[in-house]
Amino acid sequence: MVTDTELIKQYDGYYTRDKGKWSIPERDKLAYEAILEFIPEPLEVLDVGCGNGHTLAYFKAQGSLAKLYGIDLSQVAIDIAKAKLPEASLTAGFLTEYDSRKRFQVIVCLGSAEHFTDLQVNLKKMKSLLKKEGICYIEIPNNLAYDVGKHDYRQLRSGSRQYEWHLDKDEWEVQFVEAGFEVKKFYRRNRPQWEFCWVLA
Repeated sequence: MVTDTELIKQYDGYYTRDKGKWSIPERDKLAYEAILEFIPEPLEVLDVGCGNGHTLAYFKAQGSLAKLYGIDLSQVAIDIAKAKLPEASLTAGFLTEYDSRKRFQVIVCLGSAEHFTDLQVNLKKMKSLLKKEGICYIEIPNNLAYDVGKHDYRQLRSGSRQYEWHLDKDEWEVQFVEAGFEVKKFYRRNRPQWEFCWVLA
């Protein structure tokens, strides 16, 4: 099993080599449009696994007046995000360490939940940060489409070789419900790398 220290080093390396890592406007647009279906004018957005801040920056560029918050395990990524979003409240650390009494109207988690080593603990933490009337938009790759094998937490055998959960759609939804979420809507996207997307409440 990969350690927290190894994970931080790995992601610091990704963002040191490529400041724009995983910045794909199509993903940000899909998230933004899905959120507006449920909350037309978000007041605040927390991005879990915000990386270099590309999703929050996209929201801002669309004219969103929401207060922006983000957390990522990589300090390198957070420094990049702060440079483009000086008004945002951005924190380096793990989600389980995120000490906030604030509850959020919108939580975004793009391509991050599959990396949680303790899946239920982190999903429950995310649920605890959501306002009663709030929504969470989660995007997860269909790892089993290009890395066939056991349905468990393991290292990808190709591509980025990150450690990720390999679960199918139904297995993910079981995890969400066990963590206290309600599945409001499912979106099947056009690429395995971001095929599974949900709005949860």
